[in-house]
This record gives sequence, C-alpha cells and structure tokens, in this order.
Amino acid sequence: MSLLELPINPVELASKRAELEPSLSFDVMANDLQTLAELDSAASDLGFIDQTYFVESYRGFIVPGSFEATELVTYTSIFGLQFEAQFRCYSKVHIGRIIGGNAVRAICLTFTTALLLPSFEHTEDSELLHVPVLAVSEITTTSI
Repeated sequence: MSLLELPINPVELASKRAELEPSLSFDVMANDLQTLAELDSAASDLGFIDQTYFVESYRGFIVPGSFEATELVTYTSIFGLQFEAQFRCYSKVHIGRIIGGNAVRAICLTFTTALLLPSFEHTEDSELLHVPVLAVSEITTTSI
C-alpha cells in the first residue's frame, strides 16, 4: 500500500501496527492505549466503525463485554472462524501468562452481534468477539 492509498478495511488499517508493535507484556501499557486510540480514530474517519463485515479468521475469542480485570474470566477460543458482525473498535487481548501454548497478546478487531457460521449461532449481547488483526484471512463489507 503506497502512502497515497487509503486502507479499504479495518485489517489493512491496523496490520502494519500489529506487525510492528508486538506486545511483550501482559500489562496494559500507555503505548498500547495510544495505538488503540489512533486506530479507532482513523477507523472512524474512514467509516469502518459500525459497518457489517463478513470475516474469515484463523482464530477468534468470545469474551464478556464487561468484567473485573482482577478476576478470572471465562472466554471461548475458536479456530477456523467465519462470521458476519458489526465492527466496533480495536482492542488489545492478553490471554494466558505462559510462554507459548495458548498465550495471546494481540491487536484485535472487536465485533458485536456476530452471526457465527456455519452453525448460525449468535453471540450474546453481553459478549464481544475479538479477532487478532493478523489472523484475518478475508474481510468483506456486507450490506444489512
């Protein structure tokens, strides 16, 4: 993508940042918050926020939309994910505290009202679907 080309979707917008800013810490850092704020602002300016997308991803996480950071959180990890949902914002997901295995520290796309395919199950209103930017293999705008 040249400097004159605008990104056409939220993955293009965030992919370079996700590649260049790997997180080495499980703590929320000031630069993480700044990165997310910058990405959200740019996504809003480009009209990506609240758009509905069809997404294919290698991995995603269904996480409660609200929880206490000091308490254990139950989430669902899905591999080989296809869904249609509304893009709400970027997030940073930190899962696990072991090296390797299931440890995740990634800039994610955050979606609501997801229709999971092929099961046609919907995520709950109280849940958010987080998909690591670098795990997305396809993203397409859909019309509602």
